Amino acid sequence: MTHSVIDVTNGPGKDDLLRAVTNAEALLTTIFDTSAGAVEAQINRIEERGDEGVDFTLWGQLASSSLSG
Repeated sequence: MTHSVIDVTNGPGKDDLLRAVTNAEALLTTIFDTSAGAVEAQINRIEERGDEGVDFTLWGQLASSSLSG
C-alpha cells in the first residue's frame, strides 16, 4: 500500500468527514482541494489533532486524479 501525504487547502467540514467514516459501506466520497487540484477520496479512518478540532489526519483511498489508488 502506498503512503502519501497531501496538503489540503480546502475540504469538507468535520460533520461531513465523520459521516463519510461512519458510512464506509456506502462508499461515500469527499472532495478536497489541493495545490495540485481537486481530489476525491473514500475515508476509512480519521484522527483529530490538536485541541481546536480543525486539524485531522485521514486514512483512505483516493478515488480520482492522477493520485488515485
